[in-house]
Amino acid sequence: MFPLQKLNLMSISLFFLAFSETSRADNISIYNWESYLSPDVISQFTEETGHTISQTFFDNDYQIDILFANKKSTLFDLIMIQNSRSDLFGALGYLKPIAPFKLNTYDSIDSVWQESCGAFSIPYSWGTAGLAYRSSLVDKPIQSWKEFFYPDDVFKNRIIAQTDATTLTEIALIYLGMDPNTENVDELKQAYNILLDQRPQILEYLYGITYASKHKTDSKMAMTLAFSGDVEEIIALTQQDDWVYTVPNEGTMLWVDCLSIPTGKETKQATLDFINYINRHEIAAQNAQDVYITNVSAEAVKLLSQDILDDKELYPNQSTLDLSYPYKTLSSKSYKIRQKMMNALILDK
Repeated sequence: MFPLQKLNLMSISLFFLAFSETSRADNISIYNWESYLSPDVISQFTEETGHTISQTFFDNDYQIDILFANKKSTLFDLIMIQNSRSDLFGALGYLKPIAPFKLNTYDSIDSVWQESCGAFSIPYSWGTAGLAYRSSLVDKPIQSWKEFFYPDDVFKNRIIAQTDATTLTEIALIYLGMDPNTENVDELKQAYNILLDQRPQILEYLYGITYASKHKTDSKMAMTLAFSGDVEEIIALTQQDDWVYTVPNEGTMLWVDCLSIPTGKETKQATLDFINYINRHEIAAQNAQDVYITNVSAEAVKLLSQDILDDKELYPNQSTLDLSYPYKTLSSKSYKIRQKMMNALILDK
């Protein structure tokens, strides 16, 4: 009887140990851009740790403002935030500072991107804003933002423009030869007039990937304001292989996306595990390769394929970077003016 009793006790102990390990598994909820995190990386993380990932997607930065204003940020463990908003949200008490978490992979991120995201966020990716269009519809490459705001007939009523309060306005300012981060009201009015001129040609105000995801092969979109890396996802969703990405000659915006931890809820160990996981060099490289984005770690970049490193959409040459303006933190007044402009544009559209 003794060996059997011993065996039963061991079986029970193993059962409770397994139950205990499972009970520590958590779900990490992320507020994110669509198609911005590799499904394979998520699956591998779950297999390794038992933790699961759920995502809710947004398609413009204003939705993040609404999230904080309505005190709904505690629905999420991680929120993807543009670097120009990170310090502002942190100063308002919406985000937790990163340093106290002592993330063991944070130092693997290049210092230039750490500085861009500041004290309240972890760098994730970077890139340019640009113009994506179906090349089969034109005789020569598009080189100016004029083709976006005052398009040829083939693009009329086939343009998708997201209502991000900063990017669309700032591209209009760049087209006008003005500082895209200006807080001058008269200059903002001039940009708004350009957007009003464009409005009749807009099929829908929406993020291009969101539109493509909704309509897939029935997509009528022929041109969109896009971010570097978007074209590959648009091609995959629409099955239209003639999409190309360009940064027009007038210049563009240089963005940095950052993962942030909201205040108002306990931060799970699983959340920190995930941040450390995706910043491992080999995982960061896989994620960048899978979803076609840039990397924020020089060591991870070394692991990328030559094809992705040679792609000027993701890693532009110096002449393009010289024409790229970094997003800056705007005053609350200036940001609200931009948001009112966007609200007026989409009214009844």
